[in-house]
Amino acid sequence: MKSELSPSDGTLNYSEGDLVNGFVTEIRDYGCLVEVENSIKGIIYVSELSWLNHNIHPSHLLSVGDPIEAYVIDFNNTRKDLSLSLKRCQPNPWEQFASKYKVKDTITGTIDGITTIGVFVKLDGGVSGHIFPMDIQEQLEMEKLSKGDELEVIILSIDSDRERIFLNPR
Repeated sequence: MKSELSPSDGTLNYSEGDLVNGFVTEIRDYGCLVEVENSIKGIIYVSELSWLNHNIHPSHLLSVGDPIEAYVIDFNNTRKDLSLSLKRCQPNPWEQFASKYKVKDTITGTIDGITTIGVFVKLDGGVSGHIFPMDIQEQLEMEKLSKGDELEVIILSIDSDRERIFLNPR
């Protein structure tokens, strides 16, 4: 859906969920600036670039001059600026995972990271699940695990809103 010029007062009306087209004009550490139709400015913060990579620098995904389609999160008509999202133009992989799998399902993933707070396992759709250290110590020996290893896990909980999946090794 595109914005429309209000015939009564000449203001632009954007609503959450509208899709707008524009061009990337600046890339900053916190996000990127976009110029959309009618010289309206928009910003896409880093948190709205990707569902799966929250710490990616915008320059790894976009370049100045790139044409983009973005989802409107908010519009301030007084300042003529938009809060935009690139990720919301794509299906949410956390919701897709939650619709495909349920608690107590056994699945296979790939170890993506091993830290003092546990093991992170890459699962179907690119989402990551977490195994707490105490669960690893009971089931496996931590020192025998390596990044890239496949691991069979049981789903303990799925919270797609908070983007969290907790697992237990099988």
